[in-house]
Amino acid sequence: MFSGYAADGGMLLPRDLPHFSREAIHLWKNRSYTELVSEILAYFIHENEIPRQTLKQIVNATFQKKFPKDPLPMVQLEEGVWVAEMFHGPTGAFKDLSLCLIGSLIEYFLSKRSRNVIVVVGTSGDTGSSAIHAVKDVKNVDIFVLYPNGRISSIQEKQMATHPEPNVHVYAVDGTSDDLDVPCRNVLSDIEFRDKHHLVSINSPNVCRILVQTIHFFYIYLYIYNKYPHIKELNIAIPTGACGNLTSGYMAYLMGLPIHLIASVNENDIVNEWINTGIFTLKGRQNVIPTISPAVDILVPYNWERILYYISNGDSNGVTKCVKDFDTSQFAQIPPTWLKVMQKTISSYTVTQSQSQQTIQTVFNKSKGYILDPHTSLAVTSVYQVKEGSSKEKEQQVFVCLGTAHPGKFGESVKRILGVEVQFVKGIGGEVSHCAHMKKGENWEAILRKDITKVSQSWKQNSKL
Repeated sequence: MFSGYAADGGMLLPRDLPHFSREAIHLWKNRSYTELVSEILAYFIHENEIPRQTLKQIVNATFQKKFPKDPLPMVQLEEGVWVAEMFHGPTGAFKDLSLCLIGSLIEYFLSKRSRNVIVVVGTSGDTGSSAIHAVKDVKNVDIFVLYPNGRISSIQEKQMATHPEPNVHVYAVDGTSDDLDVPCRNVLSDIEFRDKHHLVSINSPNVCRILVQTIHFFYIYLYIYNKYPHIKELNIAIPTGACGNLTSGYMAYLMGLPIHLIASVNENDIVNEWINTGIFTLKGRQNVIPTISPAVDILVPYNWERILYYISNGDSNGVTKCVKDFDTSQFAQIPPTWLKVMQKTISSYTVTQSQSQQTIQTVFNKSKGYILDPHTSLAVTSVYQVKEGSSKEKEQQVFVCLGTAHPGKFGESVKRILGVEVQFVKGIGGEVSHCAHMKKGENWEAILRKDITKVSQSWKQNSKL
């Protein structure tokens, strides 16, 4: 939880995952979401770290406070097609489900260890606000958030830039989310600097977040199993950017969940090419294409390293070679055996902006008013693509589309497409901006290091008083 990147710059993962038989999974069919969280996390947290009863108390308290109603409602769009509404947390994003709990776990461990930490987050839109709300009230925590200036919705910006709390430090960066990931990764992978200033990431490099996210796949599967008890395999469509949620879904599959994953991407489609051909390349993709689904406007999905590890059956040397090939030449090709393993469980579809807009309109008309956000629309559109080009047997299967954001977070796009307004005010700190600006041409990493050092020194001085 407090490490982020591994000492060699790689990404942490459980080497061994618990495996549950289908019969064992079905025994959980009547569990609530919070009960599943406590049940499954217990396989990853030693009782010496958090006693079982304490873990249950932390989980229950977190979700009662942050999700006073159902944390994960399921909505049926049509026969065999559902939306898992993952956006009922404090900021209207699916990341609230994991980050609220991560914030509570950080608070628990800090209370035991009497230390401070500095959280560093780079965001393409949603993670920043979720992370701020997860830790802004936690004692002994400061948070630094970098977001791409002019590339997110006005609501997303307000959710990050308007917090007056002195422990919240937000920067609008004149670049893409891939650009701002560079200074964040550099400071977090600098072991000496990280340890000196107690840096923590709660982006998806933090393996705890990836683990917590596996749980919503179990909950979704069990909900559908209760509706369709004869189901053999559940198809889950995931709006895909940095591949964090896709990684969690694949881990859930390895833990025994009978699911097939559909990676739904927009025009920034490096993931689609990789899954369909085994080629991972930036050639022909030098710039991020701005779309109405900005949270997945990503060129380099860093969690591909984690998926590589699992599809290669833990071939660390092979993974290292692929990553180095890409880092040096912007091109890597995975072995055919790895590709075959990946394609057994993951497929991918690219959705254009016009297709996504049409789906939002179609669903609104057919459902008499149900509104998809532009990210969830990617998942729904890809499901329609699967159903249109598949056999009758596939048409009879069940699909769940992950609803990753409240449509009100992208009200401008929704109004432009549907002509209706969606009110959304959750997660906004106030009317005044408390945001710094990292300008094009400046050394963003140097600015970040300087400001982190300043906060760290302030903590040390106060501890001496």
